[in-house]
Amino acid sequence: MAKLEKSFLCLACGAGLVVPVRLAGTRVRCGDCLSSVYVPRGLGTKSRTLGRSSKAALGVGRSFFQSKLQIPRIENSEALRYCTLCGIHRFIQSGYCACRGLTLGLDPLKVAIGRETEEQDALRGFDSLKLKVFRADIAVALLLVAVTAYYFLFKNILVALVILPFIYLFLGSLWVGMRYLSVYLFSEKVEPYLPGRWKGRPTERAKLLRLIREYAEPFLERVSVGTRSKAEVPQSELDLFGRLFQKNDFDLDPQYRNQFIQACVLIRDYDAFKCRLENLSVMNEQSVIDVYATLNPLGANDVFDLPFLRQIELDQGREASSGVVLAKLKKAREDLKLEAFEKDLQRVKDDQGGFNISIEQIDLMDPFNFELLIGMFYECLGFQVEETPRSGDQGADVIAIKAGERMVIQTKLYSKPVNNSAVQEVVAAKQHWKCAKTAVVTNNQFTKSALELAESNKVEMIAREQLITMIAEFNPQPKNYGKLLLLMKPKAEAIDTVEATVTEDVKPSAS
Repeated sequence: MAKLEKSFLCLACGAGLVVPVRLAGTRVRCGDCLSSVYVPRGLGTKSRTLGRSSKAALGVGRSFFQSKLQIPRIENSEALRYCTLCGIHRFIQSGYCACRGLTLGLDPLKVAIGRETEEQDALRGFDSLKLKVFRADIAVALLLVAVTAYYFLFKNILVALVILPFIYLFLGSLWVGMRYLSVYLFSEKVEPYLPGRWKGRPTERAKLLRLIREYAEPFLERVSVGTRSKAEVPQSELDLFGRLFQKNDFDLDPQYRNQFIQACVLIRDYDAFKCRLENLSVMNEQSVIDVYATLNPLGANDVFDLPFLRQIELDQGREASSGVVLAKLKKAREDLKLEAFEKDLQRVKDDQGGFNISIEQIDLMDPFNFELLIGMFYECLGFQVEETPRSGDQGADVIAIKAGERMVIQTKLYSKPVNNSAVQEVVAAKQHWKCAKTAVVTNNQFTKSALELAESNKVEMIAREQLITMIAEFNPQPKNYGKLLLLMKPKAEAIDTVEATVTEDVKPSAS
């Protein structure tokens, strides 16, 4: 009795499965590996019930294709990687940066012995072979179609029925031989890089991680290198770094030394990011994504931090795709906005608000707190704010970054109009801090000479009227209210607090 059946391969073990077409779109249990397999949809083929000999022949054919003609797969899942060409860390597959540069992962041993480079060369060869085999398959299929059409249109059909099988047998033999030869030659090259072939050397890896903590991390701090900051390292120090590892019985090949240092940068920054979020997550009983959303409510650092965040999700065994992580992050930020809005309404209801700051309160502030407040203003505008030293800032009170463009800001909390010295300071700071834009913010007005100098140097001047507008935009935004309360303390109280602290520090001990 004829029946509709559908044949497909188990994605887990590669075994051939035959099920009734009515089960298409459902899940069935594989008889070999017992895993749950999805049955793809589509029309089945009308066939007779297969006998024992037919099933045996079908099994032999599938086994031959899988063992002899199927290109072996190289494990290439997405993970946190650093591109040595464009200098950006991304969450991508190995060797697949958009600029086609060499990428480094979180395994320092693979980088130190050069296996990372060899593996990515094998991956590129793997892609090249897949493309060539695909083109060859298309060429053979088109040739068979062309030969069939030619004989049926221009030759005797009976002759075609006699000759075509021999032609197909010849072309099929060529196809099988080409596939077998290409897979054989390729397998020789990729055998060491197939899943499960290389486990590494645990003792050597543990030793290398110890050396990274003892020597590599202090070396990176010494030369000020990070995933967000680049610096030229003298060749003499690189040689000394390699000799230090050699002294500790680890031969660091000079050919891979620079790559190893870049991998150490990625490992150090990722470990610091992960440790900070996980500690806060345990303390606050929140998920890592909720903690990150609390620390970065406006998403100013997402370009740099999102690959790290996805790697943490991957390490914790959760879905790390970009869409899933971004959806969780968006929901966490929306919940924070809703919570902040609810707290604002509750404060208004209890008449304990006091968080809507005014220009009169700013007039009474401490000048250093005024710098931090302006930084909060720009954070609410979507900028990433960098802190500058309290003394020796070379005229830069606030550094604000948005879309890769840096702005240096000079703040002046004055009781009289600001003269052109503030403009001169911020113009000098522009060169020192390598910024593209400049601005001066004051709670007062500017003198005529200051405005003229600012116009010729393209300095944005924010006087009292513009500052009031910024305050009005800042008040309804979600913010760190605890930090804002400390900043808005009047100058006299801030001085009293500092003097009390100093007096307590120098108080002589009882004798």
